[in-house]
Amino acid sequence: MNKRKIFKYKPYVHFDSRKNSKDYKVKISNRDWVSSHGFYPFIHYEIINPKKFKQSEPKKREIYYSAHLDRYIYQFYANELNTYYNKIAKEYGINRVSIAYRNIFNGKSNIHFAKEVIDFISVQEKAYVYIADFSKFFDRLDHSYLKEKLYDVLKCDKLPKEHYAIFKNITNFTYINRNDILEYKSINDKEYNKLDKIFETSKEFKSFKKKYLKKHRDSYEGKKNIGIPQGSSISAVYSNIYMIDFDKNINNYVTSNKGMYRRYCDDIIIVIPICDDEEYIKHTEKIDAMRTSIPKLNVVINDNKTSKFIYNQGKVIGVKHTNKNLINYLGFSFDGNSVKIRDKSLFKYYKRMYRKATVSSKCSVVLNRKIFRKKLYGIYSHLGANPKHKKIRGVNNKHGNFLTYAYKAHDVFKENSKYKTNIRAQVKNHWKKMNIRLKEADLYYRNKYEK
Repeated sequence: MNKRKIFKYKPYVHFDSRKNSKDYKVKISNRDWVSSHGFYPFIHYEIINPKKFKQSEPKKREIYYSAHLDRYIYQFYANELNTYYNKIAKEYGINRVSIAYRNIFNGKSNIHFAKEVIDFISVQEKAYVYIADFSKFFDRLDHSYLKEKLYDVLKCDKLPKEHYAIFKNITNFTYINRNDILEYKSINDKEYNKLDKIFETSKEFKSFKKKYLKKHRDSYEGKKNIGIPQGSSISAVYSNIYMIDFDKNINNYVTSNKGMYRRYCDDIIIVIPICDDEEYIKHTEKIDAMRTSIPKLNVVINDNKTSKFIYNQGKVIGVKHTNKNLINYLGFSFDGNSVKIRDKSLFKYYKRMYRKATVSSKCSVVLNRKIFRKKLYGIYSHLGANPKHKKIRGVNNKHGNFLTYAYKAHDVFKENSKYKTNIRAQVKNHWKKMNIRLKEADLYYRNKYEK
């Protein structure tokens, strides 16, 4: 286990000042101190993904992020719980099933996990592929059932005091909406991000909290004893622990049929070799029965986002209300013959690039000198794709950019000769498209401001 990765510094603004984990390691590992620690409320905001079609609803994700010291506590004990979870996962034969939020897959990402599944599909003569996700997954987790699973993992009949303090805070969490903070302080996002901490005095914080503090049971249909915040590292590990019995039951069935089952948080994929097309009906019925066989589990499959396919000798065919003949998994699409980055991810990349190029052009015309160009190139072009190169000033290339990810994915997938990879082809014209947008925007703003 690589202990250097337990703590991750993040520069966001919260109710406490930004902290270096080195200064708090002793406190965090002191279980008596943690058991009596007073946690700050989470800060909450929504991520809204645009709707795909005119008749569809935008997808919303509720995100909660903790204070800096609280986050270090969650990270430390999440890592500890992960170690216990790894042991029981091996014992139950599900160690490779759950692939999100683990501390045993060093150096592996969704690229490698997606490739593993696609490789497995590609070597089958015929297979049934079932893809689904759970609706409002974190909002539905039952507290009493979660505690039972924690007992199993920690092999105890009572939670240790430090774990109980964390469990109690996560299951009865409080939060404050980020927009309420902005409105109360009469500041915008840019001014907010420059703050050291949100309130300088505890008196001001307490006064604000009286009016704006919310409790988690208000966030999901007013129900008590269910739901944990999505966004904290401890919630991520809790979710894996919560799904142990489900994973074990599904995996036992799938592997007994020489198949593969993987779960990435609330997304699941099942691949089962079959001899004839109608076999998938039997497997679907069995899977549906097993997902409701654990009374307290309280998770619900989103039927509108469930896809079923038959893979047959290099072709993918959608079945049972699945119109597309394309398997989408962890950001990649597979048609039976080739792999590419999902169109949705590519669309986001180009949309952001075009927006940044437009801003660069507008500022360049107004100020009569080129501005933001190096930053644009660093974030959205091949010039910033290699994190080892520091040629572009003003851009942190430590982790590269989207093209770094695309090039890596291409190299990983091309190792398999059973199918082609079209990933490089998807981004090869990025430089041309960027410069076309820059020229168009330059012309537009010159005409606009000359008038």
